Amino acid sequence: MKMEPAIGTRSARKPLLVATLSALMAFGVACDGMTWILRDSCVDGLGIQARFFDITEGIRFPTIGSNVYGTTSDGQRLQWMIPCNKGSVVCFGAEPRGSALGTVSWGMGLDNRAACPAGETCCHICEKITIEKELTCEPASDV
Repeated sequence: MKMEPAIGTRSARKPLLVATLSALMAFGVACDGMTWILRDSCVDGLGIQARFFDITEGIRFPTIGSNVYGTTSDGQRLQWMIPCNKGSVVCFGAEPRGSALGTVSWGMGLDNRAACPAGETCCHICEKITIEKELTCEPASDV
């Protein structure tokens, strides 16, 4: 009697990964991505929490519920590769961790409802690039 590998083992996950990538490519989903680096330079004793928004495809990252990417304290940086189709428009939004929603924000805000501040570039076209933003307590400036 042949035993199947348990779910979660490396040999069980490989076929699932191959099938998932094959299905994505069959539907025209490119495996492009862009790397975002957000540096927490706002010395306020709080970390940052961030989300990314693929405006073209209508997708939010992280995609699960109310999850956010985040740091735990000042001076840390958040680095994340966001999967996207080449040519899609991807924006970022961030706030200090633990602050009241919308009181201080960068980019498009955590809910993607804030206007990008004048002089700042909050959105970029998806391609294999790295985008770095320095988040300060001062008025926003493009990095």
